Amino acid sequence: MTPGTSTEAAVRVAGLTKRFGGTWALKGISFELPAGACLLVLGPNGAGKSTLVGVLGTILRPTSG
Repeated sequence: MTPGTSTEAAVRVAGLTKRFGGTWALKGISFELPAGACLLVLGPNGAGKSTLVGVLGTILRPTSG
């Protein structure tokens, strides 16, 4: 089987949230990535891109999800 053809998700995120005090950095993020897939995250400053990478890389603990 070639990379990217599996139906099994290599990464599964469901309802991910991260809160810093009263500010939501991530709120209800859900997605699946199959093996061999790439993810591009785009957004303006303060959109939560670095927070998402930090949570996925286990540098930050999620509030929930």
